[in-house]
Amino acid sequence: MCLEALMASSIIKEGRKGQFTVFVILGFVILVVILFTMFLMSGLAEENFKTQARTTVKDYLEASNIDYYVYTCVDSAVNDAVNTMAMQGGVFFNESGGNYTKTDPGVTHIETRYPFGSRILDFNVSYGIVNSGMCDTIVYENPPQYPIPETFMFQYPRKYNSPVVNINQPNECIYDPIYKMSGVVGHNNYTRLCYIGSSNSNTIENTRLFKTPCQSNTNVMKNNTIEEELAKQISFRILNCTNFSVFSEEGHNITLKGDPIVNFVFNQESFDAQILFPFEVKLKNKEPVLVRHAFDYSSKLRVPRVQNYILRLLREEVQNVTFNLTTDYPNVLGYDPIYMNVMVYDVDDYSVGSSQEMFPKCDNCDYKYDRMLVVEDELSKIGNQPLLFF
Repeated sequence: MCLEALMASSIIKEGRKGQFTVFVILGFVILVVILFTMFLMSGLAEENFKTQARTTVKDYLEASNIDYYVYTCVDSAVNDAVNTMAMQGGVFFNESGGNYTKTDPGVTHIETRYPFGSRILDFNVSYGIVNSGMCDTIVYENPPQYPIPETFMFQYPRKYNSPVVNINQPNECIYDPIYKMSGVVGHNNYTRLCYIGSSNSNTIENTRLFKTPCQSNTNVMKNNTIEEELAKQISFRILNCTNFSVFSEEGHNITLKGDPIVNFVFNQESFDAQILFPFEVKLKNKEPVLVRHAFDYSSKLRVPRVQNYILRLLREEVQNVTFNLTTDYPNVLGYDPIYMNVMVYDVDDYSVGSSQEMFPKCDNCDYKYDRMLVVEDELSKIGNQPLLFF
């Protein structure tokens, strides 16, 4: 009987210990739930506070004159950057923060003097057509021998430009995004408008379907495109013409916390830009708030239209041996006979000593027989002057 009593007493003690353990675990779970709920409510409250703060800051920015202040700066920055890009052959040189290296006159660039309104400007223009490079090995270097049986004269230009079958790299220059607009006469080096993967290029299929300004106008190197280089140059110019301390009044303070981010949307005849400003805004008696303030800008400068036209014009020049740049330019797609003027200058005829001194004196230099193409667009005006593309 004593043994049974002891066993019963032990069982009772074990049962009470098990109940105690269950209560401890249950209490711990309840504590965790309470702490998590408090943490979640705290996070929601903090996020709600941040949302209210951002809304307050947004209302303040919209109520201020900051948009008008930014517009005057952006308008100046866009016009200056586009004008510089157009007159330098579609590039920005290294010394101005661009990606194009200027080394030897007659090889990478040519020194130019040209009248702009009442002023005479000295600047450098990059080359739109350079040596063929890798395409030399897979296109005919010389025209075919005459006669060829069952071949008409009008078929010679096509045969002259036909690619040679290459077992290792068949038709490389036809399908390569950089070289497919080039030919045996030279490589079309004019800066492409967009880079592959940008919002303007989308996919190749969409580009072909909707005939966007970036069709056949992309470059695999992002930094070698007008889209990317123009965005960087505009951002740099905005930094130099904005000072948001002028809005520091009544205890409010606006500070730019990084470079403005510029994104383009290219249309057929114009382009739009969205500029994102990373601001730290501190309102009176409030904690500072980091916000991105978007500013939309529309430009009527016909950069996509003219750039596409020049790209096609140079393609004809390097692929079509019968094409005469001086007389045949009106036949190229994109030409506007009402508002576009196309001029072609022979360096040798317009060097120092001529009636119009556009280029340095050249006797035996590398660029003696070069030509300068200038496209003037009277619908693209900066101030009262039409935009000139070199």
